[in-house]
Amino acid sequence: MEQLQFDAEKGTIAVNGEVKQLTKKESCLLNLLLENKNNVVERNTTLDTLWTSNNYFSSRSLDVYITKLRYLLKPFPYIIIESIRGKGHILRINELGKEA
Repeated sequence: MEQLQFDAEKGTIAVNGEVKQLTKKESCLLNLLLENKNNVVERNTTLDTLWTSNNYFSSRSLDVYITKLRYLLKPFPYIIIESIRGKGHILRINELGKEA
């Protein structure tokens, strides 16, 4: 099974030892989702925390960053970023390493 490690301070993820540098926003967003694992992080909270504004362009940027994180986490089917319509996002991790 592949191993994933996230270093919030360095802004990196390591997949089986191969380190990938995240952008500052990607790292902050992943960290926010991990801090609230298995709980909905409201969209407005995310926007206020990471962009300090809640306008159309920030909202679209959030969608792009969620898509980027999903792509980076794709090799790990037990880690899911789920969109909750009208609410926000939730990061679900099946601790047993099986698909959620």
